[in-house]
Amino acid sequence: MIALAGLSLVGAACSSSGTSASRGQFRSAANAVCAAADAQAAKVPSPPDADGPSIATTVSAVVGIERDALRRLEQIIRPPADAPVIVKWFGDVRRTIDATAAVGTASARGDFAAAATARDKGNAYAATADQFARDFGLAECATPAEATDTGAASTSTTTGAVDPKATTTTTPGTND
Repeated sequence: MIALAGLSLVGAACSSSGTSASRGQFRSAANAVCAAADAQAAKVPSPPDADGPSIATTVSAVVGIERDALRRLEQIIRPPADAPVIVKWFGDVRRTIDATAAVGTASARGDFAAAATARDKGNAYAATADQFARDFGLAECATPAEATDTGAASTSTTTGAVDPKATTTTTPGTND
């Protein structure tokens, strides 16, 4: 049901002008997709233990939600003038998600050093993606500033890698 809310706005952005969308239409549709995914990710339980298998299970669930959200974001018709920067943002988001998945894979093996390396790599991509999202008016698609300022674990629908030993996760929009 949550995914359908975002998709209805995606359809509205796509059908309103046929082949082009305004920046406002894109923002509205993208923020709806991210908010729906945030709500879904908020339901993923935190790992009961800070052990590799528990972390890997949580990360896997969140990565699935993130990948689905990115697919839905990529389906939104972009304003022609902004398309290049939006496509670059999608790349940063994809690299962040891939790094988050690597955190889960390394955690499952019990290799917390590799998980930390993947987390750091993902956080670098996430910082770029978050900055774009905030600057572009996609508040629902960025990790809340208080989550990144405090060093809290971050799992964002469109950005943010997971701390391999974190016991809680934060998604954009849930701390606003």
